[in-house]
Amino acid sequence: MDILWPIGQEKLKIEEDQTKTDINIKDRNGYLLWICVERDKRGQGHGSSLYNCIERFFREQECERIILTPSGTMPDGRKKSEWWRNRGFQFREENPNEMDKVLK
Repeated sequence: MDILWPIGQEKLKIEEDQTKTDINIKDRNGYLLWICVERDKRGQGHGSSLYNCIERFFREQECERIILTPSGTMPDGRKKSEWWRNRGFQFREENPNEMDKVLK
């Protein structure tokens, strides 16, 4: 099954059986647009490892924060926002659909 994510006027096709991510940097903010782990690799720490690499990259680029929009659920039924909260993210006051993490 493929997932189509709206990006502006275009749609980005993400195949669920591939590990992928997309990031962007603007105004010293790192944006994690999406992260997807191959279905048979989920629940084995690959998503955490990939996220750790992304956070390290944003730090190296001197980003002040990481911003993302969580959606959906994890394979174990938890909301994805819980997964991000466990990694230090909080919902943003200025946009309650987004979460961010301040990088020190």
